[in-house]
Amino acid sequence: YFGSYGTLILIQKLVGGAVEPTLIVRAIIVMGILVGILCVAAVSIVVGGILGTAMGYLVSLPQALRERKEEAQAKA
Repeated sequence: YFGSYGTLILIQKLVGGAVEPTLIVRAIIVMGILVGILCVAAVSIVVGGILGTAMGYLVSLPQALRERKEEAQAKA
């Protein structure tokens, strides 16, 4: 888990040395893991929404072009 490693490095920098695996340190590492998982989930949701919107536009493009062509023929 990158969140736990990053949290451990951050705690070591804040404390100024090696960190003993106490309950508080373990709780902070678990929170770091959860934040990492939530960040990945948020990015996945945003990227999925963007890709879904793009695919929707691509799928509906031929129909929109047909409708424009029919409107142009009806006006002519």
